[in-house]
Amino acid sequence: MPIMNTGNTNGDIPSITSNAPLWVNKNATQSRMYEYLQFVKEKYPQSDLKTDDYEDLYKWSISDLNAFWSSIVDFCDLQFDGKFVPLKDPNATVDSVPAWFDGATLNFTECLLNNNNNNKKKNILDNNPAVYSISEQSDQVGSCTFGELKREIIKMALALEHMGIKPGDRVCAYAPNVRQVVVFALAAAAVGAVYAAASADFGPDAVIDRFLQIEPRVMLVGNGAFYNGRRHEQMAKVQTVLEKLPSVEKCIVVPVLDSVDVPADPKFVEYDQFIGKYETQQYDKFTFTKFPFGHPLYIMFSSGTTGKPKCIVHSAGGTLIQHMKEHTMHMDLRAGDVFLQFTLTGWMMWQWMITGLALGAAIVLHDGSPLKPDPIFLWSKIADLRYFLNLL
Repeated sequence: MPIMNTGNTNGDIPSITSNAPLWVNKNATQSRMYEYLQFVKEKYPQSDLKTDDYEDLYKWSISDLNAFWSSIVDFCDLQFDGKFVPLKDPNATVDSVPAWFDGATLNFTECLLNNNNNNKKKNILDNNPAVYSISEQSDQVGSCTFGELKREIIKMALALEHMGIKPGDRVCAYAPNVRQVVVFALAAAAVGAVYAAASADFGPDAVIDRFLQIEPRVMLVGNGAFYNGRRHEQMAKVQTVLEKLPSVEKCIVVPVLDSVDVPADPKFVEYDQFIGKYETQQYDKFTFTKFPFGHPLYIMFSSGTTGKPKCIVHSAGGTLIQHMKEHTMHMDLRAGDVFLQFTLTGWMMWQWMITGLALGAAIVLHDGSPLKPDPIFLWSKIADLRYFLNLL
């Protein structure tokens, strides 16, 4: 199908037997996909693309892997260090587990916070919104800027380093969809730790089945959750989980609910207390260590419907380049956009959403039921944010 298509643009619904598309973008030539196609035709003449046909672009993308993935790096302005080619042996089979971008290094968190300028200049988006927070507990929309988010992430990274977290260590979150989880996940990535998550609605057994396999050293938890108009205190569930996870040295507690006591056990620490000692002096000295393209970033899990959940490891470089391709070309996401993926923290779409930060977009974290306190609550908040890209 040509990217420039004169199909159904007047809103009429084609008959069920029609081959006409349901909808065609009238402004296709203003899209990032169209921009990318022109980029490939100019910068990669070996593609031999002569038209604006998407099918031709797709066929080239799977027939010349090195040129295609090099074009994604170039077009998305991904700042990888080192000398590399996307794939040394383009004919390698999947079962041989070929190394992608061997020799390339990056820091995933740095790419997200500096929007791929790799600290070569001051981030002009530091004062722009990075995270909006919506909760059924409150009529207010919380927010923080890229500069504020970066400072909080670095403070968390320094705290993790201070307690001895090193590259390859596993950390995990068992919490609702709040800003502190974003901070924790990206702080872990900043120091090379590997992050995994379970949603707050999981029962203890489901959490244990997942986290026992990865032996996490640190766990971030919410002291509770608010869903469907009800408070759900979590600390009893958290303690049940920790009894089965002897590897956890520290449990960081986020005060999602008020009036919930943190256990006196020294293993527990409140979120603000854990990061509070790290201020401007240490922040200014923090450097983002570069890790290999294939360094593990996230551990996700299969559903557990055919036995215990299986661990699935995603690399930092692979996650970044795939998400950037999707967000840039398929989502047409740009700096200044506001981006909501309605998701819990235990679903892979949560990780997919936060990579939108790399493009300078603000992400929206929604915590709670989409239908509470009333069915239009979430939509009214969306309207308040004005510029909105929604995936439900």
